[in-house]
Amino acid sequence: LTHIDIPAGVQIGNSAFANCTGLTHVEIPEGVEIGYSAFRGCTGLTHIDIPAGVQIGNSAFFYCPRLTQVNIAAGVRIGASAFRSCSSLTQVNIDEGVRIGGCAFRNCSTLTQIEIAAGVQISRHAFEACTFLRELVIHKGVTADRWAFERCNSLRFIIMPDDFPKDTFPAAA
Repeated sequence: LTHIDIPAGVQIGNSAFANCTGLTHVEIPEGVEIGYSAFRGCTGLTHIDIPAGVQIGNSAFFYCPRLTQVNIAAGVRIGASAFRSCSSLTQVNIDEGVRIGGCAFRNCSTLTQIEIAAGVQISRHAFEACTFLRELVIHKGVTADRWAFERCNSLRFIIMPDDFPKDTFPAAA
């Protein structure tokens, strides 16, 4: 199994494709629900586009070590630890109105840049231990819980609104 086209209106069950190491490409339509650990350990995935209105379950893409880029469209809900330990992830694009669960991108150690659109909600530890994160752009209207960027020790370039909570960063906590 190398390629999956998920039909519209389908719910992807818990652990449905977990550990499918040969899976390299997944087409996901708008509004799909992705269950707990649905693609966990899919070591062949390199890129994923999450369209509008998708709900990503907890640990859905946990430990997909070849995943390098994730594009997340408006209104997506990302469960806790959804992309945790995706050790090759370098780029994440997050559109408006996305809700990011706790530890969603924790230990994505090669993540270097993130741009977060307006109206995004970021939970605690969402980007914790993204040790190579250097560039962060946060647009107006983004909310974040305390320690959202804890242990992101390489941050050098941050653009954010004046009213963004400073306790989301380790040096300010």
